[in-house]
Order: sequence, then C-alpha cells, then structure tokens
Amino acid sequence: MGVGTGNRPLPPQSIEAEQALIGAAMLDPKAWSRVANHVSAEDFHRSDHRLTWAVVCATQRDGLASDAVTVSERLSRLGQLEVVGGLPYLARLVEETPSAANIESYARIVREHSTLRRLLELSQQMSRSIYDRGERRADELVAEAGELILRLRQRSRIGRGLVESRTLISELIDDLDRRHAGEHGLSVGLADFDKLTHGLEPGDLAVFAGRPGLGKTALLVCVAAHVSRDLGVTVFSAEMPAKQLMRRCVALLGSVPQGRLRHADTLTDDDWSAVSDATGQLAGRRLWIDDTAAPQFSHVRAEVLALKARTELGLVLIDYAQLLQGRGDNRYEQLRDVAYGAKNLAKDACVPVILLAQLNRGVENRDNKRARLADLRDSGAIEEAADVVGLLYSESYYNPDFPMPNVLECAIEKNRNGERGLCLWHFAGEYSRICVLEEGARKHYQHLLAKTRGLGIDDL
Repeated sequence: MGVGTGNRPLPPQSIEAEQALIGAAMLDPKAWSRVANHVSAEDFHRSDHRLTWAVVCATQRDGLASDAVTVSERLSRLGQLEVVGGLPYLARLVEETPSAANIESYARIVREHSTLRRLLELSQQMSRSIYDRGERRADELVAEAGELILRLRQRSRIGRGLVESRTLISELIDDLDRRHAGEHGLSVGLADFDKLTHGLEPGDLAVFAGRPGLGKTALLVCVAAHVSRDLGVTVFSAEMPAKQLMRRCVALLGSVPQGRLRHADTLTDDDWSAVSDATGQLAGRRLWIDDTAAPQFSHVRAEVLALKARTELGLVLIDYAQLLQGRGDNRYEQLRDVAYGAKNLAKDACVPVILLAQLNRGVENRDNKRARLADLRDSGAIEEAADVVGLLYSESYYNPDFPMPNVLECAIEKNRNGERGLCLWHFAGEYSRICVLEEGARKHYQHLLAKTRGLGIDDL
C-alpha cells in the first residue's frame, strides 16, 4: 500500500500487476481464457485499466484476437482511446510484459488487492452504520456486518466454472470405486435411515419434522453424539440452552436419567462414575453448541463458515427452522430464506445440514394424524429446499393406552437421491436415546397397529 496525497495511505493496489495482466492478455490472446472467470473489470483499481480490460473481454467474446491493435481500434470506436493513453500505452503494456505464461499469477494479485479494497470499504460502511444506527441494536449491526463479510467471502472465492465431461466422469468413477469398496455418505447412527439415504452427502439438507414433544431434540442429541466421535459437529439450539443439551448428552452417554441429573443430590456412586465417564467422552469430542435465541440465519451462516475455515467440520444441526429469523416481508418469505439459506450453507460449507422443523396444528384435526409434507409449518419452501424429509409420528402421542409407547416412526416422505420408506425407532426420553427398533419388535409393533386401526402398516 502506497502513500497518497497529504500522507493519506492509498487503497490496496498493484498497478504493475494490472499492467502485466492486460499486457499478457494482449500479448497472447489465448491466455485470456485462463483467467476470464477469475477477474473482472471491477477488480482493477485504475479506471483506464478497468476500461481496457472490459474491451479486452468484449473483443475475446466476439471471437476476435485481443491484441493491442484490435483493442485500440475498438476503444477508438467508443471514443475512449485517448482516455487509456492511446495506442502507445497499449503497445508499451505488451512490450513490457515478458511472457503470458504467468497470467494466472497476475490475476491473483489483482484479485487479492480488489478484495482488500472491498474489505476496506466494508469497514468504512460499518463505521457509518454504527454512528447512524438509529434504533438498531448492536446484535443487529453485528448480523449485518457478518452478512456483508460473507458476501465478500463468496465473491473472493473462485468457483470451478465450466468443467469438461471427461474430468467429471473421472470424478464419478472415483466415487463409484469408493462406494464399491464400502465407503458411503455420513452415517447418523440409525441403520434404517442410513440404508434409505446411503448416508448424507456434503451439500445435503435433511429435515426432520414433528409436533412438539415427539423427540426432535433427542434425535438431534443422538446424531450429534454419534457423528462427533469422528467428525466436527456444530449445533445451533435456538430453543434449548446449551447446558440442557449437554445434560441430555451426558444422560445418553452415561445412561443416567435426566431427572437424576437435574437433582444431583439423588445421584449414587455408580451414577457419579457414569457421569464422569460421559463428561470425559464429551470433553474429547469436537462438538460446538450455539444457543443464541431466535438468531438471524446470517448469524448461523457466519459461525459455520468461520468454523469451517479453521477446522474440519462434518455436520451442522439446527433446532429448529421456525425459531430462526430470515429476511422477508412476511413469514413465508422469512422461512423461505431460512430453508434455502440452509441448503446453500450445506453446499458452501460442503457438509450435510440437518434442520429440525415444526408441523402445523392441522395434523391434530385429522383421523390419521401421520403427517404429510404439506403439514410443514409456515412454508412449503422447507419441503422444496430439502433433499431428505423425515416426518415423525408416535402412536402413543395420540393414544396413551397404546401397548408400545416408546416407538417413534420416521416416514421418509422425500428422498431426492434414494427411495422413500419408513424408519422405526425406540425412543427412551429419559436418556434422550433413539435407536433402531429390533426386527421382532418391529413385527410386533406392526401387528399392534393393524389390530388397533384395522389396517396393515402399508395402509397407515
């Protein structure tokens, strides 16, 4: 960074890199294609360089060679040739560029300084927002700053662009070889769900939805405990404080009822031993919990991408969709922003995201109270954005006298990359434990349902 007039520092820039980039593109027009998707005219600091690069790009896209003569002719037709220093300046850029072989390096330097300038502008913008904040709270300003930084990060990240089919086929074959060797997507620790989905892939959005009290948070705890043995897991709990989640984790891993953990004076020596073992396990897990109440989705996104940048991350869990704040003028638009934001986050962070959601009360007014996709509360966008949707149901929730009160159904009603089907789980609420129902118990459960309703399980 140089020094401007009055000892004011100049914004980040590299005039030499800008000149070399333009010169390389005119010296060897074929080199332009190697950086075309990596740098734009707006990335140049000098206005004459922005104009020249825009003309170089336009000339290339018209199928013409972008040498100095062709570029100068187009600039002349636009009445801008003298603005950029005329043909002598363009010719000098070519002459002083030793080779086009390093064009990618020049582009990276130009892009780097462009990002730094935008970061500087962002800091100035946030300073103005603080002094002109009006009625906005500090947490709103922090969320706004986070969103602006995320946009800058997305812009500074260079995508793959167009990829040749030969390369894609090679990647696909490698993936098939790994799967043939027994590798699969991320296991959530529930065998029937894992079988239906073949494991969750990076970029997947899975939604589990149910009425209050059906076991959604227990499911989140079980999945987090299973995955965090090997991979980093983040949990965003807008409903339950982090301390309560950790208590549930201890109950799960230590097989100590939550009631005793809430009344520690009732713990026996064996309980304390189990608690010690469970807390030791948890202390060694790569598990992060954020219990911000009613967070903006931009907060969730910022936290995930920041964590992803500094450590390995395997899964994001969010409890639950309707408690997050999205952008929009009404509830539908806000939930749409949350749903598609979660899907985009899964893609950008390259991890699966599991989003818990509530169901509408309308389910209560039907004879068959098993949920349908249309029952997702407040917004059909959740169904649209999700790759997998599991709808939870418990017969004992509506029929307290049902003989198997601890069975939890999870109907996979949407599975973008696999088959739909029914998962049957055993739910032990006092331990926050959910596990797959054994085969004998599954058959007995189906028999009881058929007897209770006069239907076969396939009709339910």
